[in-house]
Amino acid sequence: MLVRRAPISASVIRRSLVADLTPLSLDESSVHEVTLVATELVGNAIRHGGVGDSDGFDVSWVIEGSSVTIVVADPNPTRPEPRVADPDAEGGRGLTIVAALSDEWGVDSDDEGKRVWARVPVRRR
Repeated sequence: MLVRRAPISASVIRRSLVADLTPLSLDESSVHEVTLVATELVGNAIRHGGVGDSDGFDVSWVIEGSSVTIVVADPNPTRPEPRVADPDAEGGRGLTIVAALSDEWGVDSDDEGKRVWARVPVRRR
């Protein structure tokens, strides 16, 4: 799904993701964790993913058995790095949250920028 580099995009992705996950009878906390990871990855792309005239980025997900893999592709080739946030800081914890809720996550670079992905485990009700 192609989305704009605008805060509203996180909400659009969450709604679309919940719509895809709801028919699968997943545990409510699993849906929350998947949407939280997606929100963090989308938020990072909004804040850090733009270069040049780029006004958008691509978000996709694959539901496979007991996990959901979320992929956010943006044109900025700079690889994100987890950091230790000051306790009073308003931000800086996104990738720490992604790492905590995911089985694994990573970054793949290509000629068009990068793809940040995370595989989040899910449980059925």
